[in-house]
Amino acid sequence: MHNPDWSERQARVIGAEIRRQRTRLGLSAQQVADRCSELGLQISRSLIANTENERRPGVTVAELVVLAAVLGVPPLQLLYPLGHVETVEAMPGRVVPTWDAARWFAGDASPDGLPPWAQVSTQEIFRRHAAEINYTIAARGEAERVAERVASARARMVPGGVSDGEYHAARMAASRALESATSERFIAEKTARRAAQYLKRLRDAIRATGLTPPPLPPSLADVDSLDPGMPENVGGGPAPSGSDWLRVLLSEPEEGE
Repeated sequence: MHNPDWSERQARVIGAEIRRQRTRLGLSAQQVADRCSELGLQISRSLIANTENERRPGVTVAELVVLAAVLGVPPLQLLYPLGHVETVEAMPGRVVPTWDAARWFAGDASPDGLPPWAQVSTQEIFRRHAAEINYTIAARGEAERVAERVASARARMVPGGVSDGEYHAARMAASRALESATSERFIAEKTARRAAQYLKRLRDAIRATGLTPPPLPPSLADVDSLDPGMPENVGGGPAPSGSDWLRVLLSEPEEGE
């Protein structure tokens, strides 16, 4: 009896998940094949059937990606069927929980039973970058809203439609509102400035390691031209390299925590 090697066992897992997802959608193998062709990859009905029926020794990366797109799932789901199998053979002879395998494959973690990552994964760096973009956008939005409250409070500094007897009290209330809004604006603007400077430092550190950071949204187009707000030499010692800066930055709590 043929004893399948690891690559064949992987193909069987993928085939079973393709069948499961295809059945979930109520699609025939021919319909899946047709949709693959529409996406630009020719995959025949018989090839899909052979994959599902464990008659193929392997599945190409291109097939995995396009089949996942047709079935409406991440490619990772076909390789490591989360929610359907408790364990997978992530590497030859290394059976681990499916969730651990998925996180390892995506660069999220180095779980027991699988080789550790030698350095901070690019995925971790880019996830942090995405989080900082969202935080900076939110911080700037809050600063704009507070600035509008300051303008509104300033416009009410000369109360209208009140009697002479009420004028003093109304003026004092307006003054307190303006003072409060102005204080909030100072804090909000400082928070937004620090967030943008941190994002700038993170992007500079990413570039210094030889990577290209993701593009900035239009609302943050100015970030790359900002003063990062941090001296090149901290603590009197030699200036850290880009990779060292990246480790330092990633070890800091995310802005806003």
